[in-house]
Amino acid sequence: MTRRLSTAGFIFLMVLAMLTWGGSWPSGKLITGLARVEVIIFWRYFITSLSIIPLLFIFKQPLRIEKRSLFLLILGAVVMITHNQFFMTGLKLGLAGAGGVLTTSLSPIITFSLASVIYRESVGPWQKTGLLLGVIGGAVLLNICKLDLRELLAGGNVFFLLAALCWSILTLISQKIQQRVPFITYSFYLYTFSALLALFLALPHGLLSITGQPWIFWGIIFYLSIFATTFGATVYFMAAAKIGSGRASSFIFLVPASAMLFSWLLLGEVPQLSTIIGGLIAVFAVYLLNRK
Repeated sequence: MTRRLSTAGFIFLMVLAMLTWGGSWPSGKLITGLARVEVIIFWRYFITSLSIIPLLFIFKQPLRIEKRSLFLLILGAVVMITHNQFFMTGLKLGLAGAGGVLTTSLSPIITFSLASVIYRESVGPWQKTGLLLGVIGGAVLLNICKLDLRELLAGGNVFFLLAALCWSILTLISQKIQQRVPFITYSFYLYTFSALLALFLALPHGLLSITGQPWIFWGIIFYLSIFATTFGATVYFMAAAKIGSGRASSFIFLVPASAMLFSWLLLGEVPQLSTIIGGLIAVFAVYLLNRK
């Protein structure tokens, strides 16, 4: 399937995927206070795993994998669960806006740096300029000149920094394993193993403890599972194999602006001028990072 899509097609899908990720920040914030993080994570990945099954049949993807790929799949699931623990805990305890900008600004930088060392991916002048602009765009979005460093790192926001590191590692694992496993098969096993790991963490807190939640709660769970994960994350992992982990991670610079937009629509947080300027800088950073 990846051969049928041009690079332009991947870029279009990646932009849509980043929009779904942007919506996950305010959506996740709305439900973190309604249930245990471990229970939310289990149901998210359980629903995601089920939603990928039809894709396996539609695109005739094999289920058989090599034994040497099993270790990377399990490792990817462990990193995925760890990332989401940090992500959801950060949303519950920290400053969601500040943490979102921190995570999405740091992830591409960490991924580019690790990829250049591990996979020996070259970082040209345009990419270096794009990385610098991405950092500047994140700083403008955060209005960092008026923000105290202690406030930036206070409370749960440290979890966002750890989430950025985990996501960078997961991106590199995805690029490596998809050299041997088709991306839909990889996504199915990744989320299935993640759901199994999350099951053991959620059992002590009661899997059915959320059955009495209102419809908006389940609507957000389905959004996080189907749109932000099945569609968004699968496209991201597919792009990591197609255009490289470094270039794929550069699209994360689009998430802060979209997260601010959805926060305005869903939570009533009016975007400031710095949000608009920082968002435009981040978009231009993505262009430079993907320039040949």
